[in-house]
Amino acid sequence: MRKLIVLLLVVSTILCFASCNQEPEPEPAPAHEHSWDAGTVTTAATCTAAGVKTYHCTGCDETKTEAIPATGHTSVEVAAVAATCTEAGKTAGHKCSVCNEILDGCEAVAALGHTPVEVAAVPATCLGTGKTAGHKCSVCDEILDGCEDVPATGVHTLDENHLCSVCGHYVVSNAAELAAAVANAGAYIEFANDITWNATSSTTTGALTLSKNCIIDLCEHTLKSNAESAIGSFMIYTSGSATDVTIKNGTIDASNCSAVRADSSSGKLKLDTVTGTSGKYFMVTNKPASYSLINSNITNLNTAGKGAYGCIVSNNASLTDDANSTYLIDGCTITSNKSTCLYLNDYKADTANKSVATVKNTTLTTDYNVCTAFTRFVDIAYEDTCVFTGVKKAGYTTGYTALVPEGIAAEAIGASAAKADMT
Repeated sequence: MRKLIVLLLVVSTILCFASCNQEPEPEPAPAHEHSWDAGTVTTAATCTAAGVKTYHCTGCDETKTEAIPATGHTSVEVAAVAATCTEAGKTAGHKCSVCNEILDGCEAVAALGHTPVEVAAVPATCLGTGKTAGHKCSVCDEILDGCEDVPATGVHTLDENHLCSVCGHYVVSNAAELAAAVANAGAYIEFANDITWNATSSTTTGALTLSKNCIIDLCEHTLKSNAESAIGSFMIYTSGSATDVTIKNGTIDASNCSAVRADSSSGKLKLDTVTGTSGKYFMVTNKPASYSLINSNITNLNTAGKGAYGCIVSNNASLTDDANSTYLIDGCTITSNKSTCLYLNDYKADTANKSVATVKNTTLTTDYNVCTAFTRFVDIAYEDTCVFTGVKKAGYTTGYTALVPEGIAAEAIGASAAKADMT
């Protein structure tokens, strides 16, 4: 028993000393207080859905969120759209200007459909296209059925003077009818077939004389000189008050004579889409203020011999000092045998007021070497779209201009140089 008591006293003494040497536990740290930033919108609010704003603690990684209320719709008016024959419409209403959601109205209105009315047939005439009968909508004018084109008949209603009562054109079949038709100012003359002209008298007295404005539509036919025509005569002659003459869409065959002489003061002569052949000159202009040769193929046979002027000749002897001429050759092929393609000469003293010739999109061919000769008081410009065949130089009077593409010499000649010296 005594031993047990001694043992307990020893143990309690040891425990007492152990507890006296043990360090005290530390005090717990005080709680952390968050410091939140201004926050960032992480999900934007829309018209119908709330958004989210997220905050971050500046002292730790903790975050928190809060809801952003939906913005609600912004209502604007929507105007009604009227239905048409083929397109649906809409009623008036409202929508949100932000998300475009329809808030009210804006309901579909069915297309109205066409309102058919009858369309009477239109008979075709000599030159005018006709129409078959049919139906169209009286509201939108859409063709519903029929109303198809009917080609022009090409058949004229002619009186004793060969004047069509429908289109006002003269339609001629022979030289006598042609001569009668050109006597009418402003006449539009159509060829019904090829016509032969007798140009046997000297120079212009036997020519088809155009003394009034007119349009001659060859209609893909030929005006041809007869075998008895004289080489020194012209088949066509413009004069007097014929200030505006057009010949187009066909062939001028003056292989036994010269083709055209224009001698009308201040005149305008136009040849358009013509295939031409001449025995001496194709065209000589003596007075017109201008001429144009468009989309034509001209050949000068020049049976008169080497050095005789050229295919297209301007020899305007009546121009005053304050007048000038303009010449245009565009989209043509000009071939001249033993002579120049162009011979341009305006007689006047005013060198400051020159006439001007423009040649473009054109091929000039000659075995005479010189494409242009004696360009007195005329500046001539060959654009780069021109092609020269057999041509070595373009002659012109000293002090004037011949603008030619590279490879063609622009050679100045004296005003009195002989044509035969231009080889």
